[in-house]
Amino acid sequence: MGMVGTRDAANRPRAHRAFGLIASEDGKRLRALIPRFSLEGLAEAIAENGQVAISAGNTVSHETYQMKGKASAPTEPSEADVAMFAEYTERIVRAGVAIGMPEELLRAIIQPPERVITLEVETIFLQTPGPGAGQPLSEVEGT
Repeated sequence: MGMVGTRDAANRPRAHRAFGLIASEDGKRLRALIPRFSLEGLAEAIAENGQVAISAGNTVSHETYQMKGKASAPTEPSEADVAMFAEYTERIVRAGVAIGMPEELLRAIIQPPERVITLEVETIFLQTPGPGAGQPLSEVEGT
C-alpha cells in the first residue's frame, strides 16, 4: 500500500491511499492506483500545482521510500492496471496473513482503483527507519 500526498494552492496537505503502484521499466514514472474513497481533492490539487509525493514501504521489513515529482491528471484504470491490482491484492493478503492479520479484514480494506495518476519521478528519498532516513537516495551510502 502507498500513500499519495498532495497540497492545494494554500499549501494545505491531503493524503490519498493507493492500492497498487506500478513502476515503469526505466524507473522514471510511477503509476498509483487510487480507490474511490481516496479521491477527494486529488484532481484539484494536481490541476493546481501537480506536486505529488508517494510513499511506499514493505509492511514486514519497514523498508520505505518516498518518490516526489509532478503527476498527471487522474485517468481511468486500464485493463493492465486492473489485472495488476488483482495480483497486488493477492500478494498483500498473503503477506498480511503470514504476519497474523485476518484475511477478511485485508480484503475489506483493499479497494479497487477508481482512478490512476502517473508521477514523473524527480527525487527518491530513503524513509526506512535508521541511518540515512529522509535523505535523497542518491546521497545514502551503500545504495
